[in-house]
Amino acid sequence: MQATAQKPTSLNYLNIANKNLRQGNLTEAVANYQKAIELNQKSSVTYHNLGEALAKAGELEEAVTAYEKAIALEPNSPWSYFNLGEILYQLDKLEEAVNCFEKAIQLNPDFPSFYTNLGLTLAKQGKLDDAVAAYKKALENDPNNASVYHYLGESFSLKKQWDEATEAFRK
Repeated sequence: MQATAQKPTSLNYLNIANKNLRQGNLTEAVANYQKAIELNQKSSVTYHNLGEALAKAGELEEAVTAYEKAIALEPNSPWSYFNLGEILYQLDKLEEAVNCFEKAIQLNPDFPSFYTNLGLTLAKQGKLDDAVAAYKKALENDPNNASVYHYLGESFSLKKQWDEATEAFRK
């Protein structure tokens, strides 16, 4: 805190907020991210981290706004799209969530969680064939992920493809 009192820079507040977030002090983290933003409105990292703190605090609509600002400043950040997609999923804004996960995949096609979350969202929409395709893509990048095999098995079960479901559940 002493450094902030002597030299209140955006980076000082960002570092303090990151520490607050790691320690689970969400109220302090949000306040310090907001102070950092007051001094520098062009830091996508600060908005992204603010979104994370707000989401953990259950302030989902505010988290959406923070992630949207992060994306506006850094449109090539797959993580901001991914995290925004997770929040939109929780808010049951499924089509918007799908768009975010697809954009994250476009920016980083090798990260399995992007495909997994896309699959979960598509399955929730009842688009089971597309969900299966997303899960299979996730497994290409992470072939030992038991959770993805479980989701794949659930989708096959809903499609009444019992043999495929059984095979997925066994893995």
